Amino acid sequence: MAKTMDTKNCRRNHTARTNPPDRGPANVRLPESPRTASPVPWLTSIHAEPGRGDYGDPAYRGNCSGLLIRDRLRLFGDRRILDPMEGGGTCRDVCTELGLDYVGRDLKCGFDAARAELFQGLGQFDFIWLHPPYWNMVRYNQGDGRCLSSGATVREFVTQLRSVLRNVRGILAQGGKLAVLMGDGKHEAGISGSRFAR
Repeated sequence: MAKTMDTKNCRRNHTARTNPPDRGPANVRLPESPRTASPVPWLTSIHAEPGRGDYGDPAYRGNCSGLLIRDRLRLFGDRRILDPMEGGGTCRDVCTELGLDYVGRDLKCGFDAARAELFQGLGQFDFIWLHPPYWNMVRYNQGDGRCLSSGATVREFVTQLRSVLRNVRGILAQGGKLAVLMGDGKHEAGISGSRFAR
């Protein structure tokens, strides 16, 4: 059975041609899931499960779908999970449902993931879920310079994010996996892909 996903037409200003009229959401036919022995055969390069699941606080700004985390954990069978930027608790709720050993931390509770010493004593993890705040979009901890979303420049954001990545890499178990969820940035009334990698 094919799945569909709603998308919106992207409009860009081009001087060589006129913009197409906005036709609203369009249905895009997605390819069938491959037939495999995977415990989550629908998990391909496109995760298109409808809804977000009953995970985390849906009102928490920037919260992702718990279905993505659930399917990823089921695929690899990890047992000990860390989310150092817990936010609305999505990963926590998925791990609770799956009966996994979960450790969650967040800046709003005093855990600055850019500080290496705060990772001491946590042990090692099979899987680390990292969904950091994006630079200059949603301001999560107003006035707190430790928050990645509050960096004055992209360079400052990237410097802090590199510290976080070094810290979580240091507590990954042998063969452990790190998943980083980060989308495109919205800046100056446009979308800019991979802006944070510069």
